[in-house]
Amino acid sequence: MTSRENIIYANKIGYHVSETGQVFDNNGKLLHSHVNKRKRRAFKIDIDGRLTYIEVCRLQGYQLFGKDTFKEGYGVTHSNGNFMDDSSGNIIIIKLIVSILS
Repeated sequence: MTSRENIIYANKIGYHVSETGQVFDNNGKLLHSHVNKRKRRAFKIDIDGRLTYIEVCRLQGYQLFGKDTFKEGYGVTHSNGNFMDDSSGNIIIIKLIVSILS
């Protein structure tokens, strides 16, 4: 599965992010997250027997904006620049700009 499919699947089976940015599994249990290489909070989920990491901000973005989160040329980010703040008021979709340097 792709990263996008993993996010959709996690949401479909009941994983969710609260308004304050806390992550809960499909049983309502608060999950612990860690900081990944991109300096974003991520949590683990077992999908088809494979351990997968999902960024909290991307799941929050999907909850807030639906499939618009995955539009070509757009991405989810944090409006205040604090990647540890995954609260619903801090997650926005931005247009990505690709710069080609010669």
